[in-house]
Amino acid sequence: EIPAGGGGALRSVLLLQLEIPAAPMEELVRRVAPHGVSVALKPSPLAREQKERVLDAQRILDTGGVKMVFVNESEAPALLDWPDEPVLSTLDLADRAAESILERWGSLSSVVVTASVGHVLR
Repeated sequence: EIPAGGGGALRSVLLLQLEIPAAPMEELVRRVAPHGVSVALKPSPLAREQKERVLDAQRILDTGGVKMVFVNESEAPALLDWPDEPVLSTLDLADRAAESILERWGSLSSVVVTASVGHVLR
């Protein structure tokens, strides 16, 4: 739990990664999000070749309960099914990926894209 907005109240945050099966995570998001828990997803490890894992991450985001997502320069294109961009090689591409993630999953309030060329916070 973390302090909320400078006051004394605490706010719960749940961080999920793809290191355990996705089905329990989907259920957990559905259960905790309505209770004000901020859910963050770091879909690691995630590679384009791991199609089932990509689908798992997309399904978790599709629940509508995830508010923040953290991806790197190869995870973002995999998550977005961008076949022509295996790695975000420019800051402009990283920014475009962040914007595309926000557009595709409207429940998100923040996206962080980390890349060797720089980082984007949206």
